[in-house]
Amino acid sequence: LQDLVTEVMERGLSNLRDSFEINGTDRFVAAADEILGAKRIFVACLRSCHPAAFYFYYVCWVFRDNGVLLHSQASTFNDELCHLTKSDVLLAVSVQPYTRETVAAAEFAHSRGGSTVVVTDNLVSPLSRNADRILLIETEGPSSFHSAAPACL
Repeated sequence: LQDLVTEVMERGLSNLRDSFEINGTDRFVAAADEILGAKRIFVACLRSCHPAAFYFYYVCWVFRDNGVLLHSQASTFNDELCHLTKSDVLLAVSVQPYTRETVAAAEFAHSRGGSTVVVTDNLVSPLSRNADRILLIETEGPSSFHSAAPACL
């Protein structure tokens, strides 16, 4: 068990380091500028990526009042999203297997003229098709579940 704990810790740290190196500061700054320039920030917060997306929403909420949390409670995900306009941004977080609703949200945001900032694990992710900004994260680990830590960048 001690070896497994050590492996989880080492892989998590490696994922964080790799995620920062893959993106570089330019991508982080561009994503931040896109988000800061938006009238409202819609945050897709589903399945295994819920903790990372919710964390972003919560930190944003502490400083600003323009966040909209899209979640699946009471099936309100699409109800909130229908208010997205071209002056808004969608932050979509999903890794393989990609959440269908999050992918659809990114497509919808694009169709409405809004911008999309995507946090995902691969440039060929279906979220990347309509993304204005992409932050790539490494999610490998010794478990059958992906590491969620890098998504909290």
